[in-house]
Amino acid sequence: MLLSKALKEKPVSALKEFYSFWEGGGAAPSQVKKLVITLVERMKDEDLVRKRLNLLSKKLLEVLKFFLRSESFSGSLAQILTSKTFSYMSQYEMEAALNALQKRGFLFPEATALTDARERPKTLFIPQELGEILQNFLWDEEKDIYDTFSLRGYISKFPMNFLEGGINPVFKKHYGPVENLDELMSRLVREDEVFHRIGRIGDDGLKKVFEKAVYEFGGVLSKATYEKINDGYPEWDRRAWKKVLEENLLGTVRHLSLGEYGLNHFDDTLVVFHEVVDVCMTAESHMDPSRLTDVLSLGVDLISDISHFISFVNHNKIRLTLSGRIYKTAVKKIRGNFILNKKKQIEDLDIFEYIYSFCLGNRMIQRKGDRNLSLTVKGKAWDHQPLERKLFRLISSAGEEWEQGEDPFHLPYLKKLFMKHMQDIDVNAWYDVMYLPFKCRNQYLASLDKENIRDAFQNRYQYTQSTGMRDIVQLSHSLFMWIRNRFFLMGLVDLGSSEGKTTAIRMNMLGAKGFGVSPPPSAEGTQNPLIINPDFEVILFQEGDSYDLITQIDKFAKRIKSDNTYHFKITKSSVEKAVAKGMSSSQILTVLSENSRVGIPQNVIYSIKEWAGKVKFVSLQQATLLRGRNREVVDRIFQAGIVKSTIVERLSPTVLVINTDSGVKDLKEAMEKLGIFMECEGLKEGG
Repeated sequence: MLLSKALKEKPVSALKEFYSFWEGGGAAPSQVKKLVITLVERMKDEDLVRKRLNLLSKKLLEVLKFFLRSESFSGSLAQILTSKTFSYMSQYEMEAALNALQKRGFLFPEATALTDARERPKTLFIPQELGEILQNFLWDEEKDIYDTFSLRGYISKFPMNFLEGGINPVFKKHYGPVENLDELMSRLVREDEVFHRIGRIGDDGLKKVFEKAVYEFGGVLSKATYEKINDGYPEWDRRAWKKVLEENLLGTVRHLSLGEYGLNHFDDTLVVFHEVVDVCMTAESHMDPSRLTDVLSLGVDLISDISHFISFVNHNKIRLTLSGRIYKTAVKKIRGNFILNKKKQIEDLDIFEYIYSFCLGNRMIQRKGDRNLSLTVKGKAWDHQPLERKLFRLISSAGEEWEQGEDPFHLPYLKKLFMKHMQDIDVNAWYDVMYLPFKCRNQYLASLDKENIRDAFQNRYQYTQSTGMRDIVQLSHSLFMWIRNRFFLMGLVDLGSSEGKTTAIRMNMLGAKGFGVSPPPSAEGTQNPLIINPDFEVILFQEGDSYDLITQIDKFAKRIKSDNTYHFKITKSSVEKAVAKGMSSSQILTVLSENSRVGIPQNVIYSIKEWAGKVKFVSLQQATLLRGRNREVVDRIFQAGIVKSTIVERLSPTVLVINTDSGVKDLKEAMEKLGIFMECEGLKEGG
């Protein structure tokens, strides 16, 4: 029965008593019609219902739950009095509880059940609208987060005979005995079984809502969001949808309050179990490449640009500002050498800032006390490391770093799930761009209690004003942006677009190498990938694993084009830079000859040797002159073991070149033990 009808059947005295409880003060309207309208508004207000529930005792709440278990929110007096649930209560206590709930407007007697005004009602009910709200707050709140988002969690709360015996409509057509929950789950998540249950939805309107929830929102659709996009869809029907989805083991509809977990979500929500979403999206995730109008791929460009940056630091004096930043003129010069700066698909990313932060964070460069930037041992070793090691360092850094504006609390958990699931997807297969973000987000939501997210969030933010709250849609979007800004930038994944919109993603061969995934057998190259033309153009056909070769060619040739084929140009300047970095002409020619489909043109060989041979080196070293007044003094110093380790070179009988890194004071003390005293001209003894 509807709430308005139930109220109209009550006497005015009862209505005024209801008003006193629900309104909390003030005089009740004198007109019965207005009084009923006011009560309907109050008793359908979810916030007010929640507040009034807080005024009820635990016993009264348990009695309400009894009625909410019924399909029509009703129950006979005999059923209540004989229920084992209330065996701890006497008949007098039960009648007092029922009377208290009636006086507050939670329970109403069925008029047809009364033959005399003084007779006790045989049947009581909760009005439909009030019952649905109470079900939100009482019945659904008994389920934990795992039960709501996980099919395994949902069915684990029921005894096995409930699932096997045909009580649930899904199991009326029994398909064999089930020994345990694992066996049951393996059947329930079979693709044919899931789509069979989806076909049982029946209501075309709900089926459209279900598909929209799965494919556009990853299986979690709030009422507020639904009402914003409700164009041609049925009105939100919590009770009917909940019944159909739960009967078919597809999901549920309930009120979710996730503020304690740091999630800005307080609303009725249609939830499709994450195992069902996985099956649906996996079936649709492998996309036909012919549907893509453009494919974006970066390959090893980032690794090559890191090498360029390290080389620049090694061969140039880079001054820092007082705040530790590189001067803009130097930044502009460095950016000009980056391959990635010429790629339009990442114009919104600051490549220099990322590379500088990566090198600094991985201690490949260091800021010296004189406000200069210098390479460390790790930085000098970068170019000599295998590609797998470089990828490992990039991936590890992506998992640990945090950027301004990035979700500081939830995203680290999502990152770990993403890293795990990258091991499971097929190499070179196209997936819906939101497949992994939704998969990771849904598993994270299901594990909120298991991971103790509530306690972790409260411990971090209980004393702060800014709580870093994120809504559920933002979780998956933040993860996708992190994938794009990091793994696409690293070249580990490619992006596919249709009509200018990014719609697909795939893990390429470089990604397989980075994540340790075995590539498909057909991915192996069948012939050498290089063609070298007499005009010094080098064309690389990317067949199989050619990423190491690309990084090597980037060292001595200028990148002209990066597409399905890579185009390079060998120039006098590019060869000279490579030799200055430590490559010899023989190493350059070895790289070309071992990977070329045909012989290297003679003019190319001759020019590379000539250009490399003209590169000359001088050695720059900071040292200190130690000058003696006669040869005998310098001989004593030169032969003494106590100072011999500091001598770099003897320039003349009376002049030594020494290294003062250990400090002038220590050197002076060591020489005084020989009876030789030092006169320091312009040197700091402590330095």
